[in-house]
Amino acid sequence: MRIPDWVQDAIFYQIFPDRFAKSKRNPAGRLPFESWDSPPTHHGFKGGDLYGVAEKLDYLSDLGITAIYLNPVFASACNHRYHTFDYYKVDPLLGGDDALRLLLAEARQRGLGSTDCGRFPTDPGAGSKIRGNEVFARTTPHRTLRHDTHVG
Repeated sequence: MRIPDWVQDAIFYQIFPDRFAKSKRNPAGRLPFESWDSPPTHHGFKGGDLYGVAEKLDYLSDLGITAIYLNPVFASACNHRYHTFDYYKVDPLLGGDDALRLLLAEARQRGLGSTDCGRFPTDPGAGSKIRGNEVFARTTPHRTLRHDTHVG
């Protein structure tokens, strides 16, 4: 795998979307999330979303970053989303595929690079829509949108 040239000098800012910023644009925002200020739990969701990340891109740019690194964004039962059960959909709690498309477009306008921590295990586990090495072959078309994507 060739590492893109833009990564060599990038200044990354890692974002855990559930805890970064909430947007009123996300229809899932009406769900009963944990209080934003309450101590975090493993399974409790705070309601941060990708629309909220997009709304904070000017703030991030002002910090001097040149790329964002998203924690996993795929559908999952845990807020950290490392227990992914559907590698074909951005979690609706984060705004879904439309929110990610908007975030990438907004990042591109600001010259920011983007990558996400897409974890592709050998066996995703019980409840996953994908099994074993099938993950690698069947997610390849999605990588241009969701994984190691240069948007600058």
